[in-house]
Amino acid sequence: MDNRVEFVEIEQPCDMHVHLREGELLRSVVRDSARSFDTILVMPNTRRPILTGKDAEDYRLEITQWTPGLNVVSAIYLTPETTPDLIEAAAKTGVKAVKFYPRGATTNSGHGVRLETLGDPWSALEPVFDTMAQLDLILCLHAEDPDVPLLERETRALKTVTALATRHPRLRIVIEHATTRAAIEVVHGWSNIWTTITAHHLVLTTNDVVGNHHHLCMPVAKSEDDRRALLDASMSGHPRILFGSDSAPHLNATKNRAQGAPFGIYSAPVALPLLVGVFAAYGRTDHLQQFVSDAARELYDIERRPRGTTARRVVYKPWTVPNDQDPHWFWADRRLDYALA
Repeated sequence: MDNRVEFVEIEQPCDMHVHLREGELLRSVVRDSARSFDTILVMPNTRRPILTGKDAEDYRLEITQWTPGLNVVSAIYLTPETTPDLIEAAAKTGVKAVKFYPRGATTNSGHGVRLETLGDPWSALEPVFDTMAQLDLILCLHAEDPDVPLLERETRALKTVTALATRHPRLRIVIEHATTRAAIEVVHGWSNIWTTITAHHLVLTTNDVVGNHHHLCMPVAKSEDDRRALLDASMSGHPRILFGSDSAPHLNATKNRAQGAPFGIYSAPVALPLLVGVFAAYGRTDHLQQFVSDAARELYDIERRPRGTTARRVVYKPWTVPNDQDPHWFWADRRLDYALA
């Protein structure tokens, strides 16, 4: 059956998990996000981490000087030194999220804390979580345990996530870039847990990662059954399932190293057309608005701008993703049926 649509228009599309890096690299990639998305949640694991509200303000200014119309939602980095006072000060500057990276789990995670800290009810961070709940700040979790085998990292971390959700029922928690059926089941079972799903995890499995460092990211893509669970979840219209690209650029000189290639997939230039193609294949483009916009605006209390002023149109226009970009674009040399208008 041909489920092709001529175009899809999404009001105020949101990418609620994107890496922009710093300096020259930021300037070269931020416009790719702005072309597709009205609003982004920018991650704080830069080389000089975003630790305070002032850091977040400065970073937001650096971003918006290149893309003045882009609505930037800020997050700060959770470290062992984060305090309730720091959280209160950050909230006053407009910060809406705090990002937890297990130390050693991914790029620039050396400032993070060990995952078991979240599972310890006597942890020094408990007052921080209480303060976040009181101020409606969201805890965004890279839910992986780096101390277990690669394909088990997410499922092992989910036990800690649910323990934290139980102790702090008012704390809103986002499992970032879910890759497993188990993560989706947790979202269905806990009213204070959300998840983001990437575009690349809707099309990749572990088999696609082996031998292709351009498909290497953390968390790594999992089984076909897990991918199917992510597809069903993203198209379900569930109010606590939203889009986050986890677009993570690395310059080719670094990404193409024979050994020690960094984690990260640069999907910002193709994410929205890829999503439209996936949803169209299943005849579910009517659920794109919820997944790519409405769920995020509800969770992060993002102001709804006048209808039509921030819409993005994606049209049926087959093209081949170029293979000569730096950073390397995800899905290079592959055909996409849809393109940004």
